[in-house]
Amino acid sequence: MRLSDAIDWVVDVETPLEEAGGLAAKVVDWLVSEGIILRSTRESMWQRVPLYEPGPCAEQWSVQVIRQVDQCGLEVWCERKVFHTGDNGLQGFRCPKCSAQHEPDALPWSDAVGAWFEAKPDYILTCPACNNGSPITAWHFLELEWGFGNLGFGFNNWSITGRLATAIADVLGHRHRLVHEHI
Repeated sequence: MRLSDAIDWVVDVETPLEEAGGLAAKVVDWLVSEGIILRSTRESMWQRVPLYEPGPCAEQWSVQVIRQVDQCGLEVWCERKVFHTGDNGLQGFRCPKCSAQHEPDALPWSDAVGAWFEAKPDYILTCPACNNGSPITAWHFLELEWGFGNLGFGFNNWSITGRLATAIADVLGHRHRLVHEHI
């Protein structure tokens, strides 16, 4: 019995919500054509979206695929979401302007994250070191990145290579973040 799960998220950080479904289908078609996933899906016990099963070529694009686990597969998320590290925690932040590092307790970061999630225009976080404000989406989360977007591809119990994340971003034609979530 597994007590925890891991998800590698490839987060498109540029897609508008109204385009997420069409671009998701484009990536799924590419993943199927490369043999990385199968077109068939199964229920996910954790999410409300189905999981695409790993295909015959999944291992060529992966560090590890845990096929013997029911929760192994790809979920596609087409909704505004903060893709975070889960139980991996948050060690700190680095300012995108001056590169100063800050402890999580030193900044009101959750307010900026909440504002972004609610699509409010004031999701700016001000750096105490340089006094410049930047959108929370521009800050670097330490040690593991977070992603903010309307489209994400979650590889459940399937540790992917950076090459696969880059290939998905190439299919999309957008910038991406690779987020490692532990639940």
